[in-house]
Amino acid sequence: MSQRSRLDLPARITRDRCPLPLNALRAFEAVARHGGAHAAARALQKSQSPLTRHVLTLERFIGTPLYERWQRSLTPEGEELFRVLAPCFDRLQQSLKRLRKERFSLAGAKSIRGEPTGRSSADAQARITLERRLLPLNALRALEAVAQHGGFHAAARALGVPQSPLSYQVRVLERAIGSPLCQRAQLLLRREHALTPAGEELFTVVTDCFEKLQETVEGIRLRRAGPEHTNGA
Repeated sequence: MSQRSRLDLPARITRDRCPLPLNALRAFEAVARHGGAHAAARALQKSQSPLTRHVLTLERFIGTPLYERWQRSLTPEGEELFRVLAPCFDRLQQSLKRLRKERFSLAGAKSIRGEPTGRSSADAQARITLERRLLPLNALRALEAVAQHGGFHAAARALGVPQSPLSYQVRVLERAIGSPLCQRAQLLLRREHALTPAGEELFTVVTDCFEKLQETVEGIRLRRAGPEHTNGA
């Protein structure tokens, strides 16, 4: 293998998938959609410098430039990624909004019948997290991990994070939708089907979207790494 510096190489490619840098993907999607870092920073209500750093992080992760800064245009690899990334983000956002709408349509029907709706003042604030700029990607990853590994403890171990923040992320997601996603008593007993119907529906969409993104990112990384990496590991 050639003695290139670590920064020049893409992250180590093995049969085990590297976790996607979700915040960096969000930044890149915004830059690509808005036609530049300045416009994207305005849309995300963030300063431009962190946004640019996130895009650079993604480029280092993949191992190739994605955005031509002087020409303010995407590279071929950036175009390829954006063609998958934008529809995935659209689908995730639409799924979250649909689940929330269904939940509060049901709450409205209960209110007409005089039944308690379970709504709180946090519901109005939670709605913000369904905006595109605040799409709760890390919370969605937390839900996926909990479902795949059968509980918070195993999911936290798999992701290499403490259990408490993972549980908090799922609760953020539940508040955003206004409905439980996990049956926590079932998770503690390590039972199958520990997700609620809303959780199952969202989990299906999240898994499909993250799989597509993973395959696209890994495909670009493998092509960039060359035959010596694709034939190895």
